[in-house]
Amino acid sequence: MASKLLLAAGACFTQEGIFDKCALQPRDCSADFAVFRSPHWLNVNDVPVSNMCSDEQTIRTLNSLGRCNGRADRYICTSDKTACRFAAVFEPNTGDCNLLHDFYEDNEFTNAHFGLCDNREEEQKSFCTWSFQECGGSGSGFQWEGADTFFANSKPPCHCDDLKIGACVDSNNDNQYCAVSGEVCDTDTGFTYLKVLDLDSQLSIECNLCSPLSDDDLKIPNEVPRTQDNESNTTKNNGNNNTGQTVGIIIGVVLAVTGIIGAGLLLVRSRRANKSATSEDTESVGVTGDEKSLNSML
Repeated sequence: MASKLLLAAGACFTQEGIFDKCALQPRDCSADFAVFRSPHWLNVNDVPVSNMCSDEQTIRTLNSLGRCNGRADRYICTSDKTACRFAAVFEPNTGDCNLLHDFYEDNEFTNAHFGLCDNREEEQKSFCTWSFQECGGSGSGFQWEGADTFFANSKPPCHCDDLKIGACVDSNNDNQYCAVSGEVCDTDTGFTYLKVLDLDSQLSIECNLCSPLSDDDLKIPNEVPRTQDNESNTTKNNGNNNTGQTVGIIIGVVLAVTGIIGAGLLLVRSRRANKSATSEDTESVGVTGDEKSLNSML
């Protein structure tokens, strides 16, 4: 029986050693934090970060997946372009899903899903995994199935706790750690990547992406977790709102001043009109008085 190991994440740092975030593989790191450190390196050199990045809750909420961003793929959140029906639509490292949940509002999924190495000959059990490379090629008996099975009224079967992944193993087979791709192993001298089937056959080890999930774990949280992307968008939105408020205030002031000026002009015109009318009345009264005085004299 194979020994089971759980994945521990690596981390992204700057060249100066400033920690950014936990990450599964080098592609998860941004340009400003481009140095990826493996879980093996963290365990030896940075125990506090190692403890944080091996925490199961931290791993489940990593934004390390992408999205098959097309209608034919139903906008599913998954691990690799090979898990899409059309690989060209895959967008890596989306900010609105993690290893467990999918927060995208315009699809029908609430969880992330993964591809499947399907053994239809049933000599070995089918297994969910990160990408089609884990199926072992045409001679293995496994056939790759994408994240969305496309069967009518069916839901994709693979969640993160179903996933088997490979491992980075040193030359003496004394040290190993679970990994989602060979790129992770490239950061550690002397380590090579063993795929799922080789890991089982050579070392009797099974690596899993997540620990077992309950029905409650699969339910969508009440609030979307705040990721760096979400925070950035929130900042942008707040900036836009502040700008809109400022513009609104300026327009309001201009309209108020215009109204005051308009009212003032109407008042001036009204007073002028009253003055003119009063003047005409005064002149009219003066003529009538003179005429009466002349008549009395006559």
